Amino acid sequence: RLSELDDDQLMVELLRLVALLGERDGHANMNPLAGGHRRDLHLYPLATYEFADGVYVVAAPGRPQLVGRKLLAIQGRPIADVLRLLDPLVTYDNPLSRAAHRSPYLVTAEILHGLGITSTSARAVFSVEGAPAIELAPVATEAYIRALRPAYPNYLDGMPKRAKPLLVQKRGTSQWLTTIDKGRVVYFAYNTVQGYPREIADRMLRLARRPNTRRVVIDLRNNGGGDINTYPYLLQTLKARAINKRGKLVVLIGRTTFSAAVHFAVDLKRGTRAIFMGEPTGGSPNHFSDTDPVTLPTSGYTINVPRIHFVKLPGQSGLQLDPDVAVPLTGADFFAGRDPVLARAIR
Repeated sequence: RLSELDDDQLMVELLRLVALLGERDGHANMNPLAGGHRRDLHLYPLATYEFADGVYVVAAPGRPQLVGRKLLAIQGRPIADVLRLLDPLVTYDNPLSRAAHRSPYLVTAEILHGLGITSTSARAVFSVEGAPAIELAPVATEAYIRALRPAYPNYLDGMPKRAKPLLVQKRGTSQWLTTIDKGRVVYFAYNTVQGYPREIADRMLRLARRPNTRRVVIDLRNNGGGDINTYPYLLQTLKARAINKRGKLVVLIGRTTFSAAVHFAVDLKRGTRAIFMGEPTGGSPNHFSDTDPVTLPTSGYTINVPRIHFVKLPGQSGLQLDPDVAVPLTGADFFAGRDPVLARAIR
């Protein structure tokens, strides 16, 4: 059907072909934000996040009145219908990673036009709860990233940086250790599996040995992965007697817990008495990873193709690591500055 397709329709069909790789292939992508495409793509200046109670606008440069509101429709098409049309285009390990990865697809002008949701890639009408519908024009990918970078210091398909809750205060920082709950809880935001966190691990152990420390919380909810060779010392530290007690060590996981972060979580699950809280991981313990870019010579799009099959749990077919205690995060909680997952861990 190539001769019948315009450029935007061609892009949609190429995305559909790549996504046929199926489960455990969330590293593969032709993501509009991945870079390397010869063709310039354009995104509407919004970012969204799929909370337990709906899809919310979490960033809108220059339009603060939209932030914190549910996205109801695009060009009159209900958001649930739009998401169903997008699903076959998004690579994923499991349903949670698909929900995390499809946010930029939701605002890419060429994708919405190629799917027939909009009649043009030059503008679209977005309907939000409690405010008038607004017509937006898209901006080039680089301009979109520049505009959104202050809110999204790590990757653009997560939640934005805010003063509260603690979950996103330091999401631009690779690793961050502090104490909360009047010093009784040691909190470690492990946002990337990078570097060798020996000093942080040693400090964590010293804090855990204090008489008033009753909990050590490891937050992996913003951790999209990194290098699996960098965490053995940290893992060994968390097995120390002062930390590795049922009820003292709690690990927070979610849809952005992916790749090497899932390896780390599995090692904690198997080697410690930690309690896991939050939502299931977006990454699968057994997955395809370590991508090489392949540029399609005619269309100019670049596909990142995995070249390694990691088998972290031989003989097991599960697509995710599930929490021991499931705690959903709603948009109502997030925009009120509440983090029910961390609150449950402290309690």
